[in-house]
Amino acid sequence: MNLVIFYLGMMYMLHGIEMAKRVEKGKTLAYVYLLAAVICFSGLIVQNIF
Repeated sequence: MNLVIFYLGMMYMLHGIEMAKRVEKGKTLAYVYLLAAVICFSGLIVQNIF
């Protein structure tokens, strides 16, 4: 389960970085992707602590 969440987080992060690089209009979408990645990773950290 943790691996799946980690993989999703990585995908979102890479997508966000690509979007930010490629398009000016895609900036907001890139931020959404990066936010999703942060949520995934923070969820992982919380799971590992508790």
